[in-house]
Amino acid sequence: MAYRFILILVLPILCQHARAEQFCALESIAAVTGLERFEINENVASDKHTGLMWRRCFEGMSGDNCEQGQPLQLSWPSALHYADTINKQNAYKPYKNWRLANVKELLSIGELQCVRPALDLNIFPNAPSGRTWSSSPYRFYPHYSWFVDFSELVSDHIARHEKNFILLVRDL
Repeated sequence: MAYRFILILVLPILCQHARAEQFCALESIAAVTGLERFEINENVASDKHTGLMWRRCFEGMSGDNCEQGQPLQLSWPSALHYADTINKQNAYKPYKNWRLANVKELLSIGELQCVRPALDLNIFPNAPSGRTWSSSPYRFYPHYSWFVDFSELVSDHIARHEKNFILLVRDL
């Protein structure tokens, strides 16, 4: 009996990176993204409506379906520096000029009919469900910046020392 109690306490700690099953209300809410809007080319997705090219995997993840690794979580200053470092190292050849998206750009890829994550998994496979940094600073508190929480597609601001996911974008 004591072993079951310990397992119940430890299980949430062991599963902190586990992803909940995505839920999509396909019959009641129309899709806003979809494959017809994006051109998929290996590890990038080009948005025909916004003229932006997105990395399909969140940083820290790789593979054809982003099945390898764990999503990287960094503070806001570290996330900005990370994007600069990727460009200086030419890590994602042949493309350069990767950056954090602003809050409006991040919201533009959200899928309203889905939660956990509120993204189309055909475009962003194995995407984590949680807060993702934007490049947008928060106007009223200089030590805060905007993020988009892809668990339910909401945006808010938070202290820059907090650690959030990173999804890189570039202009076409």
